[in-house]
Amino acid sequence: MPSLPTSPALADDTSELVVRTLRIDEPVDLLGHVPEHLSAAWLRHGQGLVAVGTAWSVQTAGPHRFAAASAAFQHLAQRCRIDDEVRTRASGLIALGSFSYADGSARPSTLMVPQAALGVEEGEAFLTVVGTGVEPEVPASWRDLFPHPRTPDPGELDIDPRTPQSSTRPWCGTRSVRSRTARRRRWCSPS
Repeated sequence: MPSLPTSPALADDTSELVVRTLRIDEPVDLLGHVPEHLSAAWLRHGQGLVAVGTAWSVQTAGPHRFAAASAAFQHLAQRCRIDDEVRTRASGLIALGSFSYADGSARPSTLMVPQAALGVEEGEAFLTVVGTGVEPEVPASWRDLFPHPRTPDPGELDIDPRTPQSSTRPWCGTRSVRSRTARRRRWCSPS
């Protein structure tokens, strides 16, 4: 499976991004391929994008945060090489953002270009990959970057002995869930 580089290009970096969007000639269920380490997502009625990694990002703050992020992205777009065989609104060079509502917010607003994005628009599926200064590595299959997550094993159910059957309190217990990191979840049945 291709690995994604870990260091994103900074907003003031002069390196060029190389963007490739490839058509996927099969139906794609975006919800079925949301990765465990998701960077961003925009989903509505089976369409949208799921993204991993960060090829470029900028943080802005204050009353001009939207204009500053827009200017940084426009500057980036002028230095990009884009090969987009799909040519939809969501393919090619895209940026996803998270912006604070308040001008004086202590949290910065962020605009980012993902290293890889899986998208569906009007029934057409596509994969976009981004390289920083180099041609991006195109995986043999889009599933290499966006595999179908394994369904966790049902696990074991442990009844909490502190909750007797005759009690009017809800039944409580823990369930072991197997995944990449083992964890136990506490649950209670409805009362």
